[in-house]
Order: sequence, then C-alpha cells, then structure tokens
Amino acid sequence: MRVKRTRRGRRERPMPSTLAPPGAAAQTSVAAGYPVVLRLERRRCGVVGPAASAAPRLGALRAAGADAAWLGARAPSRASLRGLFLCLVTAGAPLAVARRTATAARAAGALVWCGDRPALSDLTLPAILRRGRVQVAVSTGGASPTLAKRLRDRIGGVVGEGVAREAERLARRRRATAR
Repeated sequence: MRVKRTRRGRRERPMPSTLAPPGAAAQTSVAAGYPVVLRLERRRCGVVGPAASAAPRLGALRAAGADAAWLGARAPSRASLRGLFLCLVTAGAPLAVARRTATAARAAGALVWCGDRPALSDLTLPAILRRGRVQVAVSTGGASPTLAKRLRDRIGGVVGEGVAREAERLARRRRATAR
C-alpha cells in the first residue's frame, strides 16, 4: 500500500475500510451491522422465553421507557405480536419457539432479537456501560457476548462517574444556548 504525502510533506495514513469513500475496496473485515440507539419510550415491546431469563430483559426495556410485556415461554399468538416494535427471544427459549416467534414477529412488523441465535435476529444487543446520560455500547456482532462484556468492564474502569456529571453540565449548557 502506498503512503501518500500531503502538500506540506506530511505522511497521510491509509484510510480504514470503515471510513473508505463509496466504491473503495474494503481493506479489512468489518462487523456486520450499523450501531444505533433505539428510542423505546411508549413503544410496545415483548419478551419470549422462560420467566427467569425474561425478567432482566423486561426490566431493561421498562427502564428505557418501553411498554414491555412478557409474552410467555412458548411461541406467542399472532394477535399478541400485533403492534410490537421489538420482540426479544431469550437465550433459554427452545429453537422451535425462537424460529416460530421470530417469523411471526417479523411478519407483524417487529424487529427481532433471539438471544443465542444471531441467524434468527435482526439485531444484536451490545454490552452496555451506563454513566448517567452517557452510554457506551460494545458489540462483537454476536460473535462473542463474553468478549463484549469483558471489554465493557475494562472501559468501565477508565470511564468514571465524572463523565455523568460532565454530560449533565453540557446538557444544561446546550439547553441554555438553544433558547
């Protein structure tokens, strides 16, 4: 690979594939997907799977403002999936339940996540570090949730609670300048 020089003689680094211009050949393998933060306030979300594995997911969805409900351990009826924005199938659900639920939920227009079955999922759920308004999400694209959690924990050792205070200060400043 050739190293380019700018007009001032500085070396210009090769552009990573994730930042390459349209039409340029990718230089490295990139995890599939596009990271986003979903706004779940007042959106209907459902969780399918054993109660023990569904409870933490329900709690997280409700903390995000979702109108979340446990749909049971078995594949839910089509009527119960109608109007869902997001359907989570926990890792403890049998494969047949995951398949039926994913197919029916998708047909009803919902995004689908199947805990330990990325091939049935529309998205992956990252390991999340929260510091007030600040969220840091680490994803391996479903390849290794354990690695994502380890990385999140290492980042947590660096990103302290002071970040939450700084985010609040900047939010107040932003509101004041927007007036």
